[in-house]
Amino acid sequence: MKQVPVAKQWDLFRKLEDLVDLGEIAMPRQVIREVVEVAHPDAPGVWARGMQRRLQHPLDVDYQYLKEVMRVAGNLVEANQLKDVADPYVVALGLQLRAAGEAVEVVTDDIQDHLPTKIALATACDRLRLSHITCAQFLAAI
Repeated sequence: MKQVPVAKQWDLFRKLEDLVDLGEIAMPRQVIREVVEVAHPDAPGVWARGMQRRLQHPLDVDYQYLKEVMRVAGNLVEANQLKDVADPYVVALGLQLRAAGEAVEVVTDDIQDHLPTKIALATACDRLRLSHITCAQFLAAI
């Protein structure tokens, strides 16, 4: 939310709610969990939890798509990671929605690989031919 002045954040969240209701925003359950389970959830975390029941797309990704993500971009998750991180689920949901005929753009600012440990979410999207944009691009588009 650094890119949006505090005075404009309420209007942005209302606009995002409208996009959720229209089925223009999707997120897997793991994203909601990550933003809510921090010690002190901020506005996006509270918003995401509130949107969980309003999402028009599945919260749970079909395993076949997650398996494909891990086959093609398994180093999206650090090898020693013990926690179930959201990134592969984001890509898998994108694949699942695309297979269902939806236009998909993954919104991420994770664009820098940290090799040899981990690739960026954008790199995983590239490997799986999923379109992606940055948060700033998304905000400008809406």
